[in-house]
Amino acid sequence: IPKIEKLRSLLLVKAEGFWENHYRFEDKTSDTIKALVGKERADEIIINVIIPICLLYARVFKKKEVRKNALSLFESIKSKKRNTILTVVEEQLVRNKIKLDSASLYQGAIQLYKYYCLDERCMECEIGRIMFR
Repeated sequence: IPKIEKLRSLLLVKAEGFWENHYRFEDKTSDTIKALVGKERADEIIINVIIPICLLYARVFKKKEVRKNALSLFESIKSKKRNTILTVVEEQLVRNKIKLDSASLYQGAIQLYKYYCLDERCMECEIGRIMFR
């Protein structure tokens, strides 16, 4: 089993008993709920919590193997989730020349957008300098 599958399996939580029909204590749902934490949410936890903590640990304790494994894990997760930021970056910044489909590209695009695009710091961004020459 690949590492991502092992890690994901630790985070998956099936809905059982009461939680098969409830999102909240007071409201019963008409549909049956299969999972409280599914594959997509588990991937988000891995991308946004586990990998950053591993990278911080690797930096603080100078553990090159931990860093290598965390980055490898990051590259192995394919991102299917779309949001406004990703759409803007794909259309306006990379002009659909690069498909932002891995978790690392997805996170990188969000970081570029937040640190450069939102503050109109285009000429401080490497991509912006290329685009506006």
